[in-house]
Amino acid sequence: MADSTSEFRQQLTDDYKGALIRLATLRANKKQYLLFAWIELYPFDMRLPDRWISGDQAWRVPQSDSWTCAFSATPVTVREALDWYEAAANGNVVIHATKDSTIKALATAFGPEPAYGGFCTGVDAPFALRWHDDPRVHRYVPLSANPEPVRQLGLNRAAREWLDQHVGFDPYEFDEWLGGLALLAPDPLCAAVGLSLTARTTDGRETLTVQVVPRRNVERGIANVSDLRFTSRSDASVHGRAFERSNSVLPEPP
Repeated sequence: MADSTSEFRQQLTDDYKGALIRLATLRANKKQYLLFAWIELYPFDMRLPDRWISGDQAWRVPQSDSWTCAFSATPVTVREALDWYEAAANGNVVIHATKDSTIKALATAFGPEPAYGGFCTGVDAPFALRWHDDPRVHRYVPLSANPEPVRQLGLNRAAREWLDQHVGFDPYEFDEWLGGLALLAPDPLCAAVGLSLTARTTDGRETLTVQVVPRRNVERGIANVSDLRFTSRSDASVHGRAFERSNSVLPEPP
């Protein structure tokens, strides 16, 4: 298990330029609570954004007893991001740390989905952006009910609107993500992948064309996509991305 985790970490370190730790929290009754957090890995052709916070001060929740919400996006190395993710999965959700003090958020116990060291594909992740283009996702799912203040915040309409505006989605609308963690990995080789139906014969046979735009930058040049492997799903309709990577080699690009 340790060897497979090390290989997983090394592969991600080799494939990606850096990462953002995106973290949404609630402060209630003098305690910090996790609302949702995810790691966003950045391919080598993407610029890693600067650190961003939702405001100079945490947002005060209306009609509450001095509750506040905060959201931040912090650029880090891939290794630092994985260290944070693994620690958070074990209950050590760090909001901010200095040499003198560490601020942590409370969270429930988590279960991995899938086992750590792999990803799921085709996940409907409401926080994924268009450029992510159907990313691979690993997640840690809460194994018990979220703390009472987290559940209570969902009854506050203004708080949900604030989360939707700043976090990019309302975790109470997509409550399977509420109080959880996720690791989001866009395709490290392809900037875009498209599938189109280009021919159909009278006997029902079809020709599908896969179009791939390789990633490129000055340091690494053009990503080698000549050995990508795909297979079509015969039970899937040709709508959007009706294929998945497998062991059939694509022809060399011209």
